[in-house]
Amino acid sequence: MIWTLETSKPFFVGQCRYLGRGPWLMDRQQAGQIIAQVPPISVAAKPWEPLDAAQDWNGKTIMVVRAGGYGDIMLATPTVRAIKQRWPKSRVVFSCHKQYACLVDGSPWVDAVAPYPLPVNDYPFDGMVWLGDVIEDNPQAEERHACDVIAERAGIELSDRALDFPTLKSTKHAFDDPPRGEYQWRVGIQLSASAAARSMSEQTLVKIMIGLSDCQILLFGHPGQTQLEDLPRVVNMSKRKLSFMQSAAAAQTCDLLIAPDSALFHVGGALGVPTIGVFGPFPFELRQTADCQHALQGQAPCAPCFFHQQTTAFPIDQHCFKVGKCAAMESVTADTIIKKARELLNE
Repeated sequence: MIWTLETSKPFFVGQCRYLGRGPWLMDRQQAGQIIAQVPPISVAAKPWEPLDAAQDWNGKTIMVVRAGGYGDIMLATPTVRAIKQRWPKSRVVFSCHKQYACLVDGSPWVDAVAPYPLPVNDYPFDGMVWLGDVIEDNPQAEERHACDVIAERAGIELSDRALDFPTLKSTKHAFDDPPRGEYQWRVGIQLSASAAARSMSEQTLVKIMIGLSDCQILLFGHPGQTQLEDLPRVVNMSKRKLSFMQSAAAAQTCDLLIAPDSALFHVGGALGVPTIGVFGPFPFELRQTADCQHALQGQAPCAPCFFHQQTTAFPIDQHCFKVGKCAAMESVTADTIIKKARELLNE
């Protein structure tokens, strides 16, 4: 469903403040969060409709709307590319949360970026590709590749699932590159996914760092995620408070990336960096977009559960909710990850 909301008062989405009556276009979850902050003047919901691919959209504006995080936006880029290739004279506008706009701003396939929630009157359009809950509440996403499910909303069949990534050849993405020193290999590790159910445990991360004793380790996370002081061969990149694009530039210097089902996994695939993906709640084959991505799929009686974190970190009726750990993620041991890392580093 597509929700439209009007309000006379400012509201917040994350750290961003929004002003104006609207109407604002958004998904159900976002509408609920805003209604909890300010009284709406009006609220309405209507079913979404796929873009009519039989029409000629050249000379018209197509609005692509995708709430979500970095990985969600990156998985939508093959569809955006396919839209622009099919209708090269169309004007493609991408609506997303402001902090993720860097992923499409400057893309050759995107003509403009709009905020999310979308202020409809400020960004008129002729057709819309609505990607709200395209993965989260879609049974087809449990059987088909995420990129294909997204493309279906645009009435397009993809011939290429490769993710697009804005150029990193810019001084604004420069970062203070730590010296590699005597270490032959540099390995980047993502500290956690945005959801606990898709994250590796701290114990596993520590064992990986110890096991890769002849490698320099770069730890990636959101700015300030951990205050761990740098060690002789372990560099806490999250403490440097890099932008996402700076972190991607740093990831590009690595010989190998190790990540859960999250942003760094997709960055590695887009940049062609060998990447180990540790998967539990979701099948790897529904997310892989590049040959350089290698799977370690967790096994458990309850997996894959396709759980998307909303009000709870784990599904209430499962054992993981009681223990605070995903059994499938825990089944992928540090030794298994280290062994795979050695294989890829020595290729």
